[in-house]
Amino acid sequence: DFWPLLEDAPAGTAHVHVVQAERGDLWQEADVERLRAARHATHHLLRDAGHNVHVDNPVELVKIMAPRLAEALWPRAPEMR
Repeated sequence: DFWPLLEDAPAGTAHVHVVQAERGDLWQEADVERLRAARHATHHLLRDAGHNVHVDNPVELVKIMAPRLAEALWPRAPEMR
């Protein structure tokens, strides 16, 4: 259960990015709304993707991930992003 981490974690806790596959069937609308409201999480909907997001829509997945990876690797060097 990650809800306590996503909703009520102490300051300085890492921010979590969650990718939801558009054609996935595991998500309930209440969970999506709760995730969108969570303080330490960002919800991303990956269009045209099922469970295997990296196979179904790799280009759009990289577009979601690349800025976050660059920020994690080079947090003080925005010119390198």
